[in-house]
Amino acid sequence: MGSGKSTIARQLAFELGLTVLRSDEIRKQRAGLAANSAARHAYGEGLYTAEHDAGTYDELFRKAGHLMGSGKTALIDASFIRRADRQRAAALASAYGVRLVILAPECPRQKLLERLARREDLGNDISDGRPELLDRQISMSEPLSDDQGTIIRIPSDLTVEQAADLVYREMDRL
Repeated sequence: MGSGKSTIARQLAFELGLTVLRSDEIRKQRAGLAANSAARHAYGEGLYTAEHDAGTYDELFRKAGHLMGSGKTALIDASFIRRADRQRAAALASAYGVRLVILAPECPRQKLLERLARREDLGNDISDGRPELLDRQISMSEPLSDDQGTIIRIPSDLTVEQAADLVYREMDRL
């Protein structure tokens, strides 16, 4: 949370004409909530229980499969902190004969906290990520590995345009 993945996803979607499947939006739709409504639950509670997470990822993968089945690119904006979810994404991509590319923004903890605090102060983001939840998410995150897909690491000091350019350069190498 706060790493810039949604910002990068929006930029790529804008530049390439892609549909972004946002876990935050799908999670709230599944619960019958408006996208901009706050769900200020503790980590792992309310909309963020394991059951809700599983249902959210099931729906993300269902929609991604529909896009890929129509010959389109699926751009999924989600934390993917669990290896099992990344493996499911890789299996889905493989089933459609495409490569899974994982965009991995890398951001120091202090910068994440600053971004989350700024987002919370503005109060206009669909995400429910907050500074007090960050350490728990970090502790629950399972490390990325190359067997899950092609990983493109994106430094936090890049502008969104520079991050998109980095993604394009790395994709050209594949």
